[in-house]
Amino acid sequence: MKKVGILTFHFSNNYGAVLQCYALQKVVSSLGVECEIVDFRPKKINNKYKLIPNFLDLMKENGIKYTALKYAVSFRDFTKNYKRNKKFEEFRMTFLNMSKRVKTVDDFYAFEYVSYIVGSDQVWNPNIIKGYEDYYFLKFINDGTKRISYAPSISIELTKEDIVEYSNNIRLFDYLSLREESHCRIFNETLETEVFPCLDPTLLLEKAEYENMMNDDRIIEGDYLLVYDMHSSQVLTKLCKKISDKYNLKIVSYSSGKNLSSSAASFYSYGPSEFLNLFNFSSFVITSSFHGTAFSIIFNKPFYTINHKKKGSRMKDLLESIDLESRLVFDSFDTSQINDKIDYSKVNSKLKKNKTTSVEFLKKSLNN
Repeated sequence: MKKVGILTFHFSNNYGAVLQCYALQKVVSSLGVECEIVDFRPKKINNKYKLIPNFLDLMKENGIKYTALKYAVSFRDFTKNYKRNKKFEEFRMTFLNMSKRVKTVDDFYAFEYVSYIVGSDQVWNPNIIKGYEDYYFLKFINDGTKRISYAPSISIELTKEDIVEYSNNIRLFDYLSLREESHCRIFNETLETEVFPCLDPTLLLEKAEYENMMNDDRIIEGDYLLVYDMHSSQVLTKLCKKISDKYNLKIVSYSSGKNLSSSAASFYSYGPSEFLNLFNFSSFVITSSFHGTAFSIIFNKPFYTINHKKKGSRMKDLLESIDLESRLVFDSFDTSQINDKIDYSKVNSKLKKNKTTSVEFLKKSLNN
C-alpha cells in the first residue's frame, strides 16, 4: 500500500501537539490511507522539551539571562518534568505510528511516500520554525511527491514581507489549507490556487474516540473548575476566582495555581490520557490555550477562553466559526456577565458541517 508521511510537532511535550497528531493520523487511516508520523525532531525546537536543555544551544538562541533562568527552573522542576516527559513519550510509543528517526534532509530521501502532509499545529509559525523552513515547506522533496498542508497554524499576524515570503514558499503545494480563516483570506489574494480553512484535527474526532484513550474513573474527585493556563493574566485570575465562588468549584490548574487558590491542584505532570480525563469530568473550563478551547467544545463544557494578545487569531477564528465568540474574554470583560449557558445542540450542528468540509478536503487531496 502507498504510504503518506505526516510532518508535525509530535515531539512537543504539549497536550494539543500530540493529540492533534494522533487525531490526524486516525482520520487519514480511516480514509483507507496508510500513514506514519515522520519522526523529525528539530534540534533547536526540541531542545526546550529536554529534561536538561543543551546549554550552548539555549544561550546562542536566547542569551545568558534566559538560559540561566531556564537551567535554574529545569533543576528545580526535574522530578515533575521527568514524570511528564516519560508520560508523553509513552503516549507517542503507544498511539503514534512513527517512522525511523530523521535528522537530515538526506534521511528524508530514504522514504518513498506518495504524499507528505504538513500540519497541523503551529508548524508554519515563523517565530517557531526559523531555520527549519526548508523542512516544513517541503522544499527538499521530489516533484513527483504530492505536497499537502492540513490546517497548519501560522498563529501570529504576518508582516508584508512575511506574506511575500510565505506566498513563495507555499505556492508549490498541491493542496493548501490553513487553520485560521483570517490567513486563508490573505493567501487567497496572493496565490492562484485556493486556500481552504480546515478544522484542527482534534475537532475531527468524536468525544467517544477520546474516551477510549482514558481511564473511566475520575482522577479528581468532586466538582472542579479546570484551568488550562498556558499564560497567566489578571483577567484569568479574576475570572477563576469569580467562577470558583459562583459555582462552588475547587480549582485544578496546569500551573501551580497558588495565585488562583491556596488549595489548587496542578496537573502539570499529567500525561495526555489524564489530560482528557480532566476535561471529561470537569464542571467548567477556563483556558488561555487553543487546544484547551477545542477540548472544551469536544466535551461540551461551559468555558471561557482568555484572548492571547499575539496569537489570538487561532481562538477567535474557531469561536466565530461556531458562533461562540461571546466565550472569548478580553481585559475589559465584565465578570457580572459570567454564565454557564452554551447551546451545544447548535454548536455541534455547525461543527459537524465544518468537520464534513475538512474531511472532504483530506479525501480529495489524498485520492486525486
